[in-house]
Amino acid sequence: MSFPPKPRLQFADWLAAERASDQGRTEFLDGEVFAMAGGSETHNLICGNVLRKLGTRFKDRPCYVYTSDMKVRIESANLGTYPDVMAVCGERLFWVGSGSRKPISKAASLAIGRSVRKCPSKTMNQ
Repeated sequence: MSFPPKPRLQFADWLAAERASDQGRTEFLDGEVFAMAGGSETHNLICGNVLRKLGTRFKDRPCYVYTSDMKVRIESANLGTYPDVMAVCGERLFWVGSGSRKPISKAASLAIGRSVRKCPSKTMNQ
């Protein structure tokens, strides 16, 4: 018995569906959508420590450190996700799609997080 192929979404379609939903965050990877799990206390403590260390390290530099509330669009991996911590050094680029209400970073110098799927090894803009 064979199964029909899963339909693949475009990034803009995923983004519109996620913004219209109140069911929690999802991750987009190469046309597929995955639910994101919540973090544990230990996970949150680690993220907080990494965020604090990066913020201190990048003080007085042209770098910005973001929490998991900022989505990142990594076009080379066809990925849309909420990394636990993200740093952008240099020019900040934002993806603007139809109906965009919040900025979505297009360039991450560093993105730290867990993913439900293994991402391609080159996931950040060079």
